Amino acid sequence: SVDGITTEFMKNELTIQNAIHSCKMGFSGKVCIHPPQISHVNRAFSYLKQEIEWVPQIMRLAQYPHGAFSHEGQMVDKPLLEKAKRILAHSI
Repeated sequence: SVDGITTEFMKNELTIQNAIHSCKMGFSGKVCIHPPQISHVNRAFSYLKQEIEWVPQIMRLAQYPHGAFSHEGQMVDKPLLEKAKRILAHSI
């Protein structure tokens, strides 16, 4: 789902904060009403290089049906596996 607008469109910092918050809340995008908002929103919803590099490792380990597993000290369960699949789908 896509989050609504930031009405104070001339306040770039507010647009950035709202877009980051929307991303953390699980939205897949945010509506822009003014051209300068676009780059800020795109940046907030873009995956980091580290996240993209993390995906192949997770997908390789997920081939083995054993439920949750550990990778570099982090528990990887269904929600993180779903995140890896979303990153993979958006980075192709």
